[in-house]
Amino acid sequence: MALEYRLQVKTKMSLSSLVESYLNEKRILFSKENITKGENVYCYEGLGFMVSILFSEKIFFEYLISENKTIEEDWDYSIDIHFRLDKFYDNLLARINMIDMCIYLLNNTREDARLLFNGDILVLERTNGIISINKNFGFWNSDDLLNKINLLT
Repeated sequence: MALEYRLQVKTKMSLSSLVESYLNEKRILFSKENITKGENVYCYEGLGFMVSILFSEKIFFEYLISENKTIEEDWDYSIDIHFRLDKFYDNLLARINMIDMCIYLLNNTREDARLLFNGDILVLERTNGIISINKNFGFWNSDDLLNKINLLT
């Protein structure tokens, strides 16, 4: 089963051009296809995942920040960037690549954002310009990932 992560940015501005800019700067070959409310960007070979970029309205969040604490919140709109990791690609490298793309996107936007695992576990969030990472989540159990995120905070 492939792993899925979702970066949600509280904006109406399309982030497709930022994703393409990132891929072009890294010289990653990709293909894209238009879908309802967005597009899919295929970069499995170069990065180990595909990206779906979608516009969403009236979003309700219910996600875990620890074993015993759930957060509920509403946004009127967001751009959702879904990362579907290839199960045959090196898992750690795919996650490092995904965090690298997330850092690029967060550095080029200013709005609130959150990265969720499987839609219900908080990995990191930016609220009012402040980045917080969920250290209770096992995602950060590698020095390579922690070093990447230190570039952000």
